[in-house]
Amino acid sequence: MGPALSSQADPPEVLASRVERSHAAKQKQRHQRQVLKAMVKRVLESPTLSPCALDLRVLPPPVILLLLKFCMADLRALLGVSATWNVKLIETMDQAFTRIESSFALVHSNLFFFKTGYISTSAIRVSDRTGLRVDRVLVAEPLPVLVGHTVKLRCNYRFLQRPGNLYKFEFKFDCIKAGKRTVWVHRDECKYSGSDLRAYSSQIPTAGTGDSLEFAINWYNLQGLVDLSSIEWQPAQISDTAQILSTLQLAPKYPEISSRPQADTSEDEQTIKKRMYLYNVARNCEVELSTTEWYDPRYFLRPKDTYIYDKFMPFLRLTNVEFAGVDNTVSRNSYSANAVGVVIDAERLIGMRVEIKGSREEIVNEVKRVGLVFDRHTAVQLRLGDTFVLYISRGGDR
Repeated sequence: MGPALSSQADPPEVLASRVERSHAAKQKQRHQRQVLKAMVKRVLESPTLSPCALDLRVLPPPVILLLLKFCMADLRALLGVSATWNVKLIETMDQAFTRIESSFALVHSNLFFFKTGYISTSAIRVSDRTGLRVDRVLVAEPLPVLVGHTVKLRCNYRFLQRPGNLYKFEFKFDCIKAGKRTVWVHRDECKYSGSDLRAYSSQIPTAGTGDSLEFAINWYNLQGLVDLSSIEWQPAQISDTAQILSTLQLAPKYPEISSRPQADTSEDEQTIKKRMYLYNVARNCEVELSTTEWYDPRYFLRPKDTYIYDKFMPFLRLTNVEFAGVDNTVSRNSYSANAVGVVIDAERLIGMRVEIKGSREEIVNEVKRVGLVFDRHTAVQLRLGDTFVLYISRGGDR
């Protein structure tokens, strides 16, 4: 038995404050949707504009799209000029992606129920460069035929500035029956990891039937603008999840991968070991692969480094705490989704927004591009009864 967890000791006023703030966060989300709907309605019903306003409605969509190609970096500023500009620009971009969304629905008609698509913008920073990222997010629901399978979606594309080079987007996820899930997140607080303490989740998420999946098709980033006419969807690759997982269990958890082939090891064997390792870290947190044993806080080698990370009641109920590590301390905190709402302070304490929904409510899962640890930093959504595992790495005298 582990130590007594502290959730029962939270004062009633603290719990009430968290519930109230969670309710306010949900109200803010609903208010934003209502404002957007009211803005669109007002623009559609307005026959004329003020004389000083530039009416984009007189320009055909191809002209507006052409203008956007030269000022995509300022898209957020353009969307904020007026309600009319916002609605017209969004409408034009929606039309520009009609072919791509229709192709997605057609190629994967036996695998997904396509729901909708929307434009997403976010600020990005790479080294000393900052800019804007623009995505078209496709929302689809996996059909029951995919249960028990791992699905990889693929599409090819080219940049307008480099039409000779062919690139590809790939997305992969495991599909399971609707029911309880286990979702893990890792937050690295080690001093040598830098100041960005945002957490990350599994590269290959687990999604149940009835859930919605989001696939972000990147249109613009620091590399330039993608040629929409070059985006072509390829047939999906479908594999048996149980067979993949059994193969991973037979493979070494932390294979010795050398940059050079060993004298008694063929290059093919080295490639297989590396691939198995990458498949493991795509589904499991990397600290699990290097940790041989977890300890109850009472028996950990360095008792002064133990802690109880229980700050999310009544939404997340802490059920177990374990520690591992020699140079750095790693904790594995297990929670049960206990109440519906936005988990207050999760963005500050975890580095990621966490939301809990009812057992019959729809949840949305982000499917990151293959190979990316971070993508759009969307919220983690859980249902009541789901298990949430938070790994925290600490060390380097942070």
